[in-house]
Amino acid sequence: MACIVCGTELKDEEIECPYCGRVDVVVLDEASKAAVTKDAAAYRKAIVDKLKNFTIDAYAYKYDAGQFIEDKKRSIKICDGKDCARSIKWSKESFAQYHEKKNGSLTIHYEMDGQKKRGAFGIAFPDTGDFWKIGLKIGNNLRLQAYVGTEDKYSIVNDVPLSLI
Repeated sequence: MACIVCGTELKDEEIECPYCGRVDVVVLDEASKAAVTKDAAAYRKAIVDKLKNFTIDAYAYKYDAGQFIEDKKRSIKICDGKDCARSIKWSKESFAQYHEKKNGSLTIHYEMDGQKKRGAFGIAFPDTGDFWKIGLKIGNNLRLQAYVGTEDKYSIVNDVPLSLI
């Protein structure tokens, strides 16, 4: 059986979802199904509302002695969880492409109930011919989808787990 909130498969003996913490409820009739579905939607919204300050670390480089070297690092906020629930929220800032690399990693920082969390993942860098933006979306399964590129041409990483409980 799958969790009604995030879709995580529950083992036979599990009554609480190991991913989102939702307690599984047995549905006996249509009236209780409607109530459980409404409660699950409220539970999901409460989780999403607790996710705050999705940020990335952005690096500035300088050219020195024939090579690019890291010059500065700063944290750039993309959005809060409620801003990217079910739709992509693109960064306001754009970033220059690093043409010499085809793949890289991205680290997302965020807060859940005031606790600082982070997630890192690899991503293919798209060749867009333009500056990049970072887009984030929380899917129906309460996992993060990350986009790198432009709103028309991008790479996507699906189902990045978030630390919810």
